[in-house]
Amino acid sequence: MPSPTDERVAFFAVSEDGKRSLRILEGDQILDLTYADQDSGLGGSFQIHLDVPPAWSPDGRWIAFLAEQIDGKGNAVELFVARTDERHIQRLSNAGNVVKAMAWVKTGTQAYALMYIERQGDGAYALKRVSFAPMPSKPELLALFPAHPR
Repeated sequence: MPSPTDERVAFFAVSEDGKRSLRILEGDQILDLTYADQDSGLGGSFQIHLDVPPAWSPDGRWIAFLAEQIDGKGNAVELFVARTDERHIQRLSNAGNVVKAMAWVKTGTQAYALMYIERQGDGAYALKRVSFAPMPSKPELLALFPAHPR
C-alpha cells in the first residue's frame, strides 16, 4: 500500500519460518515496524492477519492493520496501529472479537479517525471509531447491529 503523503510503501512479509511482519519501503531501505515494540503482543499472542492489507492514515503517520490471536485462547482478530515516525505499535481493540473491516475518515481539516466493524461473540456487529488528535483515543461505539433483530 503506497503512502498518501510520500513515496513510502507498506507491505506484509512472511519469513521462511512463517513469522509475519509489517514493513515499510523507504527509498532503498526496508524498515520492520512489527517487532520494534515488544509491548504490542505481536509475535507472542498475536500475528499479522494477512487477509486485509495495511491502511495508511491520511497524514501518513500511522498504519492500521489487523492481527489474529495465536495463543490458543480464542479466535480474536484485533485492530492495531503502527506509528511510523517512532516505530511504535499499539493495539486499539481488545474485546476478543473479530474485526472485519477498517477505514480511515477525515473528521476535520487536520483531524481524522479510524472506523472499524467488529463481530462480537454473540454474533452482533459493532461499528466503532477511534479518533486521532494526534494520538489515538479509546474506541467509541457508534452503532450496534444485533445478530437476531426482532
